[in-house]
Amino acid sequence: MAARPVRPHDDRPFDPAELSRVFTVQLRDAPAEALAGRLTHAATGVAAHFDSEAELVALLRAESQRLRQAARG
Repeated sequence: MAARPVRPHDDRPFDPAELSRVFTVQLRDAPAEALAGRLTHAATGVAAHFDSEAELVALLRAESQRLRQAARG
């Protein structure tokens, strides 16, 4: 198994105001080398399913853009 990259640890306490930026990823059984599951927005419970790494990345990019636009007002 390859070594995981070292990243700084964030010791800040959880701020409930940040819940709009929290997502969970639930993986489901998939064939070897496949990535499939569900991405759920913690604040709303809205979920989207993905069947590949590309779909997961596309969902995350879309949510990131939505959050940036919402922050701009």
